[in-house]
Amino acid sequence: MADRPSDLPAEILLCILDNIQNVTGDDFTHTRESDLASSALVCKMWNEVATECLWRELPSALCLLSLLGEITYERPSGWVGFGFRFDSEEAVNSGIRDQNYITAISNPNVDRFRHLANLVLRLNHSNSAQWKTEKSSKINIDAIEAASLWLNFQSDNDTFLPRVRIISWAAHDSYPSSQLPYFISSCLKSLSFTRISTSLFESPRGELEHGIDIFKSLIGKQCQLNDLIFRIPWSLSTSSELQAIFLEFSSTQTQLRSIEIRDWIDESRLGSMVGARKTLVSLSCLIRREKRGAFGRTMDALSTDFGHLRELHANVAGGMTDEDFKRFLQLRSLRRVTLEVDSFPRLEEADVEAMSRAWPDIEEFVVKQRGFSSTNAQPLSLLSAFARWMGSSLQILELDLDATTEPPLVAADSFKFVKLRELRIGKRSVMSVDPNDAGTEYLRNLSKLVICDSRL
Repeated sequence: MADRPSDLPAEILLCILDNIQNVTGDDFTHTRESDLASSALVCKMWNEVATECLWRELPSALCLLSLLGEITYERPSGWVGFGFRFDSEEAVNSGIRDQNYITAISNPNVDRFRHLANLVLRLNHSNSAQWKTEKSSKINIDAIEAASLWLNFQSDNDTFLPRVRIISWAAHDSYPSSQLPYFISSCLKSLSFTRISTSLFESPRGELEHGIDIFKSLIGKQCQLNDLIFRIPWSLSTSSELQAIFLEFSSTQTQLRSIEIRDWIDESRLGSMVGARKTLVSLSCLIRREKRGAFGRTMDALSTDFGHLRELHANVAGGMTDEDFKRFLQLRSLRRVTLEVDSFPRLEEADVEAMSRAWPDIEEFVVKQRGFSSTNAQPLSLLSAFARWMGSSLQILELDLDATTEPPLVAADSFKFVKLRELRIGKRSVMSVDPNDAGTEYLRNLSKLVICDSRL
């Protein structure tokens, strides 16, 4: 047994410090970062272990770059970088400035930078997040290039973070997303990139080329991702080069488990994922149904080639017919299904029975109709069918179904949901503001469990 804190083995101390969480009370707040910083002052060994815990996850790329020099804020554009210098107060107000990013980094401690950068396993960066007292974390690309010069990058495979495994990067309007490749490493397993636009009419311009740079970096560094989220306001097919590089990247992936793209998935894109056919378990995408032949081939490819797919979140263009929905029932391995549509066919009990046979282990079924606003929807008699055929497995059920012409309320009989934890029907959930509401009482009787997450 250790008599003093400093006698604890480093492995045990690492487990303890890794489990420190933010704590908030009535009149106090302890943050994980401040507690780890205090732990680093105990002794040399504690300092080493606490420092490793602190640097495993970075809330901003600026935490790393600030090790090389002072980070300053450029007004009025809102960019941050090294050593912005202004001639006068008038120059600041007018936006005129004299800058030199490279020479502004004076004798940085490169060894310390490399040591701490080697500890980072996760990076979260959003250029709209606050940095210290400023309202922006937009890094000037010149600052990135200045740092890379000091670190003597010799090839495209060099990176600021050699061991990083998870990156979440959010870029907003007029932001050079080509910075991201400087942080990608061959160890990367999860990438989430989001490019947000505040204008519906914004032209992609060079943004698509920045997307190309991201996929080129992933290919060049031979990354094998488990999870990919790639959200941009424009279609991948807007640029033939971006489309081609995405297909090339997809063809190299053999460990991909989940992918989310706000773009159309079709037969060609599914065909490029040849290495992920036995690994892909979650897919979130857009699906076109205007072209009947293309829609059918897409669904056939999903059902025949991706037998391990467990979760599908499909944003389906246009309304869905009975025949369209039957196509989704071909995907027999699904356990979680979310369909976003303009319109959805009326379900009968026979349809619910067919769903239970196609998806015997279904845990989540969600139908979201765009523009759906009926507050009187009561497909309550249909709920008995869901309880009868899926009550033993369903945990989440959300239905935007216009069923005001359904028969009156019926007793739940012996059919109940035994695992349900979230239930929403249109604007009605089990947690109603009206305790005398008959429909809400029916929902409560239908479920054994108290609903934990309800939406009014």
